[in-house]
Amino acid sequence: MTLSFSELVRTKSTDELKLILLERYKYQPEMITAVTDELSIRAIDLSELTAQREILEEKEKELLSVGKNGNPLYIFVCFAASLVGGFAGIIGGYIYAFSKTISGEGEEFYVYNNETRLYGRIIFWVGNVVFICSLFLSVNRYFGL
Repeated sequence: MTLSFSELVRTKSTDELKLILLERYKYQPEMITAVTDELSIRAIDLSELTAQREILEEKEKELLSVGKNGNPLYIFVCFAASLVGGFAGIIGGYIYAFSKTISGEGEEFYVYNNETRLYGRIIFWVGNVVFICSLFLSVNRYFGL
């Protein structure tokens, strides 16, 4: 079964097609081509839509470049888990410190802001140090070194 984007876009309203173009990163290139062709058949001016898309992309970039705040409760729980050498703390710290997201244009950004990433790195390394120390002590106690 072949999906014909041209047939699909003919059934959509002009507003739906404009929305598809505004959120073009969510769709396949063939769909975008079909939408653009259909809007030109309907004699819709795309210059205003292009300007709107550029504004939305700039706002998205600004938000992504700043990053979001981490949940203070989860940060506390991850830190507590890292102090006892738990993998939950190490994994939570790694997520807060190194998680990235990709914008609609394919650009990578850190998910969390600088402060949250700093806490994440601290949690991650504290968890690793505590885990390694507890592993060393367990081996030492087992072999009687």
